[in-house]
Amino acid sequence: MEEFIIPDDGIIVKTQQGRVILDLVVQEEVAMFRMFDNSGNTTLALGYNENNQVLFLGDANKSVTLNSSEDVSEINIMNSGKKITLAVAQEGSEIRFENENEKMTNKIYIDEFGGQIGLSDNQGNLQFSAGVTQGGGLLNILNNFGDTVVSISTNKNSGQICLLDDKGEILAYIDCSGENGIILLLDKNGKTVWSNLSE
Repeated sequence: MEEFIIPDDGIIVKTQQGRVILDLVVQEEVAMFRMFDNSGNTTLALGYNENNQVLFLGDANKSVTLNSSEDVSEINIMNSGKKITLAVAQEGSEIRFENENEKMTNKIYIDEFGGQIGLSDNQGNLQFSAGVTQGGGLLNILNNFGDTVVSISTNKNSGQICLLDDKGEILAYIDCSGENGIILLLDKNGKTVWSNLSE
């Protein structure tokens, strides 16, 4: 038969073997309810204070956590070390993906002005990023060392494409503005070796 212990600030329920399976703490500014499995791990938790509310379901290997505060509301889904987080705030919202090494591999951000997406490798190194605003867009592709090697940008009047080396030097440039546009091929010293304007 379970044993009920009633301290001044809550309730504790134990099995006949003395293992805690449930506890409830209620204080002036804090409340916490928890349930435990046979190993003593938390499987359900509900917490509240004046700044934050938390609901936890699951175990150490797979879980869902809901967290709400004055600044942001979040949902965290975790399984086998991988985690997806959805965060909603007044300024904007984002989705984050993390692998089992706690490295962020994907992030999507949206606000009233536009949005951004970033893709990374398993070590969390950014490989691709793209963003859109009311004025245009920007896309960057990076090499394994984090150097931008392809950059594409647009605005209301034109678009540009740049190919760069690992030192950030432009090797090819295309600008779609104007009647015929501009195409430039450059050497590693920045000298133009070919241009459609010279034809």
